Amino acid sequence: MATPPADDSQGDCLDDAAAAPLARPVRWWPGHLAWAVLPLAGLLWAQWPLRELVHAGSQRANDLGQLVFAVYAAVAVTAANRAGTHLAAGRRGVWRPRTRATVLALCVLPWAGWTLWAAAPTVWQSLAQQERFPETLTPGYFVIRLAMVLLLLLAVAQAVGELWRAWRRSAC
Repeated sequence: MATPPADDSQGDCLDDAAAAPLARPVRWWPGHLAWAVLPLAGLLWAQWPLRELVHAGSQRANDLGQLVFAVYAAVAVTAANRAGTHLAAGRRGVWRPRTRATVLALCVLPWAGWTLWAAAPTVWQSLAQQERFPETLTPGYFVIRLAMVLLLLLAVAQAVGELWRAWRRSAC
């Protein structure tokens, strides 16, 4: 006689690996880009000696610092929220995970969608023209606009990933 099948009550449910394609960039980026804070600090520190002692290069150091900061901030907001250290992250035990994920999605997704839609022409034009910094005409200002898009896409990925995991867990 055959043995009964093992309890497969969660066989239909997808685990966290199903949400991995959405969660992977959110997990990978913060760990690898956290080191960007060191060149950022170096660029901010270098501005004074460049301006006061060398009398050249401080504005370019400022431009490069702005680029590094834009990308760093775009990733850091999502990383801080995932770690629960962001000011708006709140305490995890206040709401049930399903309610928390739904409220997060209702707040983030419309805002991010509208901002992406409203900014798309400006970002596209900036990228197509390879927009430069206004004071120094150093190329790269378009990277700051792309960092905004990165921030929004990471926020959407995080909100959708949390919503997906919360609703899948509650369905199991």
